[in-house]
Amino acid sequence: MEGYPISSGKLFKPGNDIPRQQTNTILGRYLSQAEINASGVIHGAGSLTYPTLDQWYAAEGAFYLNGFFRR
Repeated sequence: MEGYPISSGKLFKPGNDIPRQQTNTILGRYLSQAEINASGVIHGAGSLTYPTLDQWYAAEGAFYLNGFFRR
């Protein structure tokens, strides 16, 4: 979330609607960080763990999430 670019920086418009995909991205990033803060890792399939969301996505995330992306 970066806001809208303006000459003096960024302008946030909290009253604007956002797409479902962006809402889910925000929630997913928040929840994955909460899991890292609570346990130190993101728990994946079986007993696999990942220290970052990027590493989870590279290993498992595409399998679960690519079906949600528009082609």
